[in-house]
This record gives sequence, structure tokens and C-alpha cells, in this order.
Amino acid sequence: MNESPIGSSLFTAAQCKVIDRLAIESMPIPGYQLMCRAARSAQHWITRLYPKASSFTVVCGAGNNGGDGLALAKLLYETGHAVTITLASTDFEVQLTGEALEAWNDLPDDLPKHPFDSALTDESDLIVDALLGIGLNGEVRSDSAAVIHWINRQQRPVFSLDIPSGLSADTGSVLGSAVKADATLTFIAPKQGMFINQARDYVGRVMVDSLGVPAELFPESQSQLISEPLSQMAPLNRAAHKGSQGSLVVIGGDFGFGGAQMLSSEAALRTGAGRVTLLTNSESAVTAMLSRTPEVMVRLASDIAAFESMIQSMDAIAIGPGLGQSDWALSCLERVNSLDKPTVVDADALNLIAQNKVGFHPHAVFTPHPGEAARLLGCSIAEVQSDPVGSAFALQSQLGGVIVLKGAGSIVCNGHKAFICNLGNPGMATAGMGDLLSGIIATFLAQGYSLLDSAQIGVWLHAKAGDMASAEGERGLIATDLLPHIRSLLG
Repeated sequence: MNESPIGSSLFTAAQCKVIDRLAIESMPIPGYQLMCRAARSAQHWITRLYPKASSFTVVCGAGNNGGDGLALAKLLYETGHAVTITLASTDFEVQLTGEALEAWNDLPDDLPKHPFDSALTDESDLIVDALLGIGLNGEVRSDSAAVIHWINRQQRPVFSLDIPSGLSADTGSVLGSAVKADATLTFIAPKQGMFINQARDYVGRVMVDSLGVPAELFPESQSQLISEPLSQMAPLNRAAHKGSQGSLVVIGGDFGFGGAQMLSSEAALRTGAGRVTLLTNSESAVTAMLSRTPEVMVRLASDIAAFESMIQSMDAIAIGPGLGQSDWALSCLERVNSLDKPTVVDADALNLIAQNKVGFHPHAVFTPHPGEAARLLGCSIAEVQSDPVGSAFALQSQLGGVIVLKGAGSIVCNGHKAFICNLGNPGMATAGMGDLLSGIIATFLAQGYSLLDSAQIGVWLHAKAGDMASAEGERGLIATDLLPHIRSLLG
């Protein structure tokens, strides 16, 4: 099968439709022939993934996605399998147009097909979801939602064509209801929404087939997956010393705030920082840090101005974890902003910025979770999560620098492109994970990597370590479980 010729690039639904049209116009290739290519690809993957399956229910809508399903049903039937086509509506044939109508007219007369009946129980080995495609706008209509709910109730493996029905191809949001697929074969190009937001729970294993569409027909994409970035890292110099491995300062740990700044500091050391200094306003934080990780230098910094020359001598700064929102915290943020050094800005530092208490220079990586992003943008968390890529671009336009919008499919955005991480797992949704990430990214800044490279490497390394740590189970995973895996990944 044809892998996508554009590598890790991701595309919107509108872009995919343009590519599809250009392929038909310029190759030239009839639309129905392209549909048949999609069906052959689906047959290949079904045979590969479900070699013992001999009976199939193909659920078809009346659009082109349903046409792909009809063409696939014909292929499966003609190769001796038991196939039933479930039609999404009673007036299905009347609704068909274009290539989908051509696929309908090409079906063998004796291939079983019947209107959807929610009372039926499916007994096939595999359900093929060809109900709704990437053109879905707005909430799924009630009739389609009933079909989706039926598919999800059947306790059968589900193979989705192009995208699980009901899932937004652009935002990864569930548009009211969506099919939970075990595998999804997407055509022409991978869709941006399949790797972010709620999509992670719906797409299953993802395969891509370009259907032979040449690379020159693909436009520039606004997003792409973060490919394994560790190859970008220079090997350690045998003559390295702590002064050459990057120095950074973590600022946080006001009264009443516990371990966040300690997690950031330890993560920085485990990522390879040569020197890490913690500046804190809490005597208990000094004692705790030295007891836990004596390799971190800790200073009690009740007056942050007294440490300005020391901060200025550092290669990078991480501020926010355990910072709080007191007058001390605000003075720290104002001082760091005035120094204009490469900085990771997280947690309460972001909340202070959102309250318009201080602006911040653009030589920074800002790492909000959806709640912090909503406060910065002046909108609801639901609005952020309904369009994570758009929210990342909006944050970058507002703050400058590089944004890391954390979540299921964390997004790194420099204002020109969004880079999406398709690693990580729900076990990482625990306290302290973001604090680790701040220390990791700050280490790469301290070692001279650019804002964008530091953010991409840090996000990928953090998520990959989380996946390695989850091998013993996702439930109960805590932030410090990632530390040995971070070290092993870096070699």
C-alpha cells in the first residue's frame, strides 16, 4: 500500500478535499477509480489485521465515505466472504449521488443489504464504519447518532474508513457522538484531528494510504507530527564538564507550596543539565530539596533582586512550578522578564500573566494546560479543548515565543506551524507531570537549543518516557516514575 508521500505532515478536511479534487483533475483519475483504490487498500488492511474474519457488516452513509464502504463490500463479497451492507436510512438510494451512486450501481444484485434496524444484534466478525466522512460540520444528526450508538454497543471490532464517524477531522472533537474504532484507515493524507483531543480514544490504530496521489499535489500543512527528535541532539563531548552542559535556575517554592519546583529541578538534572540552582522563598523547600536531591544547589531568595547577577549568569530559567501568586512571586516574574533570557514559563507564572499583572518577553516557551490556556485567552476550557490547534495559534499570537499546549496530543506552536505529539497516555494525567516537563525543556534551552527544538524534544522525551513507565500499568503512574526512563532514552 502507498504510504503518505508527505511524511509527518497533517492536513485539515478542507485541504484533503482540495487534494482529492486536484488528483481527479490533474492525474487524471476518475473519482470512482480513486474510490476503488480506497476499497482495495481497506481490503488489504482488513485481511492483514483480521486474518480470521470471514463475515462483515459494512455500515454505509449516503456520501462518499459510504461509497468507499460500498466498493469495499463488493470486493469482500467477491472474494468469498459473508457480507451484509447496513444502510443508514430507508431512502438510502434516493440520497446517493456521484461516485457513491456509481458504487451502488456496481454492487452484485445478490449482495445482502438492508436498512438500519437498532433492534438487530450484529453477529459478524468485523463491522466496517463507512457512515460519515471528514466533511461533517456540526453535531451528528439524531438518525446518524442512533447508528453510531448501535455500532458502539455491538462488542465487535470496528474498522473505520477515513475517520471514525462523528469525529472532527480538524479538531479531534466528538461531534455529539462518534464511533470507537479499533483501527482507522485514512485516505490521501493523515488528518490533523486524528492525533489530538478526544480522538485518541476513538481512532485506534491509524494507517494512511495516499492512494497514489503524488506529493506535488499536497499544499503546505499547518501542522505535523513530532518525529523522533533525539537524532537532532549532538553526542556528548568526551571533554564535557558541568560548565559546558548548561546551567539553569528554577524559581519557585513560595510558602505553602511543596514539590513542584523540586520535580522541575530533578528533571533538569536527569535530562543532562550541568548545573541546576533552585531559588525559593521557603526554608522548608530548601531542606526538602537538599534531602531529596543534594546535587541541586538551593538558595533562600526572599529578595529576588539580590540574586539578579546570579540569574543573569545562567543559560536558562524555569519559572512557575510552585511559584504561587504572592507579591514575592510577582516580583520574581517581573525580574525574570526584565532579564530577557531563554525561559520556560509555567503554572502560576502563566496565571499571573493572565491576570495582566505582568507581560513577558517572547524569548520563552510557555507551557499552559487547557485551564491556564483558557485564562490567558479569556475563554472557557471547553472552547480551548474544542479547537486545540487554533487555541495554540491564538496563544502564540498573544504571547509570542513558543507555546506548548499540554493535553492528549500536546501541541507545540511557533506561530507558523503546530507540531503534535502522538505519544503519551492517560496515566500521565497526574500532578507533577507538567513540572517535569518544565525542567526538561529548560535543560535543552540551557544547552543552546532553540525555543522550538527545545519544546519539541522536551515534549517528545516526556511523553515517550511516560509510555515506557506505563508498561507496568497506567493507573497509579506518578511523575517520578518517568525519571529513569528519561535518562535511558538520552543514552
